[in-house]
Amino acid sequence: MCTNLTNLIIQRILTTNWMISQDIFQMDSILSLDMSLSMPMIVRQKHQQCMDILRTPLVLFLSEILPNLLEINLSNISTNYTETFLSFSRHCPHLKKVTWNNIINNVFFGLHGRLLKKAKNLKEIIMDDANFYDNEYHRATFLFCHCSKALERVSIRNMKCDDEVVSQDALIKFVRNVPTLRWFRSDLTIENMNMLNLERPEIVLLN
Repeated sequence: MCTNLTNLIIQRILTTNWMISQDIFQMDSILSLDMSLSMPMIVRQKHQQCMDILRTPLVLFLSEILPNLLEINLSNISTNYTETFLSFSRHCPHLKKVTWNNIINNVFFGLHGRLLKKAKNLKEIIMDDANFYDNEYHRATFLFCHCSKALERVSIRNMKCDDEVVSQDALIKFVRNVPTLRWFRSDLTIENMNMLNLERPEIVLLN
């Protein structure tokens, strides 16, 4: 079935009317999409634009024909095209879980989570070994502040921001500002986890 689905999607993308085909072609029964790779994708900078051009139409098309999608896994995928998450956030209103481990060659996914702000039902984010950027992130905000209203489970172990380790203050602030949080795996120190356990005993904190 996966092969047939892939062939069908590619065929539609190659036609001139693929942009409007989502109006008549919907796959309501698919709830999970796994596009992850077993190994990190290493792409030389000079080839990055070419790779994104080849990949983006497929990803955008999938987001538009899977309206009931609940979870997506893009682990080890390399892209610096912001429309990927914006499109899934916009077209998949039931999206509950996003997994994207080993974010590499990516300069657009910010700490604030703005690209997922339309995912109002998002409950789980798994982004270990990811490198984010801090544009528009400042002391008045906190991690994933634009998509945190329903968050219950978050894993950001070995997370970096512009190749720098994310501060303990930023991790602590996140825990204190997400009332729905119930499970958090990060690089919090034992001392800080003990402190937060006293404040938020309902949260399972791991490192």
